[in-house]
Amino acid sequence: MTANVDFTVKDRDGIEFDRLENFKIRKGLDGTWRLHGNQRVLLLQGYAHMLRSSGTYTCAYTGIEFDIEDYDSGNNGGAIDHIVISGPGLPAAGLRYNAPPTGGTWSIQNQTFPYYIMGNSCGNAQGVSDALIAAIPDDAFYTLVAYTSADNSVRLDFPSGAIDRPGQFANGAYGLSIQKRPLTLAETVASTAFPTIRSPASAAAFSTYMSGDLPISASGMNPDFYAVATLERNTSASDFRSTNVDVAPDSGGILTTSLLLTAAANGDSITRRALRVSGKDTYRRLLTIAYDLGTTP
Repeated sequence: MTANVDFTVKDRDGIEFDRLENFKIRKGLDGTWRLHGNQRVLLLQGYAHMLRSSGTYTCAYTGIEFDIEDYDSGNNGGAIDHIVISGPGLPAAGLRYNAPPTGGTWSIQNQTFPYYIMGNSCGNAQGVSDALIAAIPDDAFYTLVAYTSADNSVRLDFPSGAIDRPGQFANGAYGLSIQKRPLTLAETVASTAFPTIRSPASAAAFSTYMSGDLPISASGMNPDFYAVATLERNTSASDFRSTNVDVAPDSGGILTTSLLLTAAANGDSITRRALRVSGKDTYRRLLTIAYDLGTTP
């Protein structure tokens, strides 16, 4: 006997750290229920993600981010060339995620990141209208199908943990749900739920950061969820460095932490600096506030 369960992972103070979905527990012959994992060969996550930035680009984004990682390509039942994700708000043909050549997070085809931008106020064309974003249902279900061929002619049936949907696919797809739709672009621009970076006090103040320990504080965080602070830097010699930390805000929604990057090599000039603080709303949607200065990589 097997049951499907979801877990909310919290620290000793009751602050949510993560949400683990599609896990299984199995009842043994001795009558004891035991964890049985999620039986999947890939790490999969999906969530709505809204971002507001200041600095070189002072604008807003909204969309959905799917994180796919393959820690052991030897257990897939075949070599995965790409994965297509389909579901509400996505293109009719789905989103194609290509396997990274050196491991790590998979990216959308023709992008270097896994974030499907539905709307933005940064001067680019809006991919999805606000009306269509608003029509995405709660607990929207997304299907992930793997292919071993460069085109979509040869599919891969996952060896375990897959779902069977008669008439559409058999034991060859993974699925996940996203609790709440992304904010529309108009809602993203107007929202008061975003955190506020207090230190450094502004994008201009952050523009002088070179290296070493950077004190970071932010207010307006949801105290029920861990937040993430990320510090990045690019140089003229294409030296990209990034570090991040998970932080529990205090009961008043204040985040306090620090991050450190070592000095760039002699002769290298800094071409980009970025600082991001990401929190969650009550629906586990990611709300990111950022300073982004210089040339976007």
